[in-house]
Parts: sequence; C-alpha cells; structure tokens
Amino acid sequence: PCVSRVSPTPVLQTEIWQLECFYINLDSASQRRQNLESNFNAVRSPRWNLTRYPAKDVAFVEAQNIPGRLRPAEKACFASHRDLILQSMQVEGHVMIMEDDACFGRLTCEAVDRHIVDNAQLAGWDMVYTDVGIPNIGDMVEMVRMRQQLDPVTLNFFDLRAIAYAGATAYIVHKDSKRKLYDLLSQAATLDVPYDLYLRKLVVESRITALAAFPFVTTLSDDADASQIQLGAHGMTETALGLFRKMIWRERDLSAQRALLAQLDRDFCDEESRAFGTLWAAMANRNFRIK
Repeated sequence: PCVSRVSPTPVLQTEIWQLECFYINLDSASQRRQNLESNFNAVRSPRWNLTRYPAKDVAFVEAQNIPGRLRPAEKACFASHRDLILQSMQVEGHVMIMEDDACFGRLTCEAVDRHIVDNAQLAGWDMVYTDVGIPNIGDMVEMVRMRQQLDPVTLNFFDLRAIAYAGATAYIVHKDSKRKLYDLLSQAATLDVPYDLYLRKLVVESRITALAAFPFVTTLSDDADASQIQLGAHGMTETALGLFRKMIWRERDLSAQRALLAQLDRDFCDEESRAFGTLWAAMANRNFRIK
C-alpha cells in the first residue's frame, strides 16, 4: 500500500495537563489573527491555551543577512518555526505549533486529547501532524478508501516516512523532542529548502519520527487561499491540494466546497482531464471493488 498505517492503540488516561498552542502570525496580518482566535475560542477545550508568536518578516531576514537560496519570505517562515520551537522549551509538556491559516473543528481538541496527548501507548514519536498536504494522486485515492472504511470515531496514524507530503500548518511536538528538533533545524547553516520540506527530509532520513493523524483533525482555513508564502495568484496546484485537505479531514463539509470545485473545473479542466476525472471518481466510490 502507498500508506503505512500505525495501528490505533487503547487510550490510557494520564495526569492532568495543559496543551500550549502557539500560532505564527505577522504583525500586519490582523485579520488572520482575528479569524484564527475566533475559530479557536469557539471550539477550545478548557485545557488548551493559545498564544500568538509574532512571525519573523522580510525585514528581519534582511537585517540578519540570513544566507541561502530561499526567498526572503520563505526564510522568515523557516526562522519563525525554528525560533518558536526554541521558545517552547520554556513550557512543560507537548506543544502544538500552527501557522495562522490553520482551522480547528468542534472535535479537534477531543481527538488530540484522547488519541495523542493522553495516549500513553502511542510511543516513540517526535512529531504528530494534525493534517498535511498530499501531492500524489495514488496516496489521495488510498486515503479516500481509508476514510470510507474507518469508524467515525476512530483515529489512525500513519508513518510519514512512507508517503510524500508537504506543509507544516499544524503539528504537535513531543515534550521530550523540542531540543532535538531545534538542534536539527539549527544545523541548516544556509536556508536552501522550505521549512516543511526540510522537516520531511529529516523524517525520510529517520532523524525524527513523525506521524500524521488520520482522518485529519485540523484543516486549512479560508485564509490559506491567500498564502503569504507563495508569490503571485493562488494557482491551480495549491487550490487543488488545499481542497483535498479540506475534503478529507474528519469534519469535512463537502457541500461547502462546491463553488471552488466548480471554479477548478471551469478554469483548469479540459476534455481529457474531465474524462480521466470521471474514471477516478468512479474508483473513489465506496462500491468500487477489484476482485
């Protein structure tokens, strides 16, 4: 199979704790700040705290003369995540790190509490992503199959070494792995690879152990359609990959995506792609079977 699953494990309740959540946000992005905080406050658990981390900006990158081939905005993103992980060492316990286009659902806190933080038998992880971008069509199809087969309350995990992925919108860092992760990130003398792909390289090389919760327990907000990292208009690729994340997550609303799906079809699909799309749609149906 394309995806290597980690079997779900019994939930063992441990000590009472607080989960500290940090989100990275530019000073100039006040609307994003308001949107994320409103979303969080509407669904939060009493045991969750949310703190804004002021994002590094292009001016910081230029003032520090940070070397590397990345664009200044991408360097600022990398530096923001790295330095936030350093700051998180001041906090006890696991921490959740997010970009400001993350979106919580009403079941997010319960899922993370029960199946990740309070799950003493889910051992050996450094990071757990609460959602990721999936660029490979084959992996997408398998995820659709997995989602159809899972019990609605079941949360599975898959080992990210077994799958191509992108994104670092929302992830949890183990309480004992903060220093390890920061040290590995600090080894990048020049910033040549985007932050999410640098993390993926560490995962593929087995230098960190990263899992992804599935079905995803967070997703992208509408603010993701106006990414601050990508240059230019939001393209077909970013739109399609972002839509898949919204359509596969635990609390999806397929009807809410109709307008954007129609726009993709109108702007980017031709006769050939529509023909193959119909075949893939049939294969994604839960009644499709290969004997």
